[in-house]
Amino acid sequence: MRDSVVTSLFTTLEAERDALLSGKFHLLLALEETKSAQLQDLENRQPTTENLQAIRRRLSENQRLFAAAIAGIKSARNRIDALQNVRTGLHVYDESGAMATVAVQQPAIQKKA
Repeated sequence: MRDSVVTSLFTTLEAERDALLSGKFHLLLALEETKSAQLQDLENRQPTTENLQAIRRRLSENQRLFAAAIAGIKSARNRIDALQNVRTGLHVYDESGAMATVAVQQPAIQKKA
């Protein structure tokens, strides 16, 4: 039988999982504060081994989701940086092997809607 602290922790971990999967990262700070308080409460209890194993599994799953989200954000940031670099100029190597920037000219034709 789960006590209320374990049940509320499971609910918070599920909400954290849902926020990670749906990209609602703005919810994570409040969930972290709630989760931290619940884990503090859990220290004062004697949860069953079964409950501790279930909590560990959910924490591990969320940790993997956090790592994947961070990797995705870094990848997107790198792609945006690459696109910005192309807009400002193309980086190439000259005859001597030094990096040079070739300016990109903006098209003279303007598109109108």
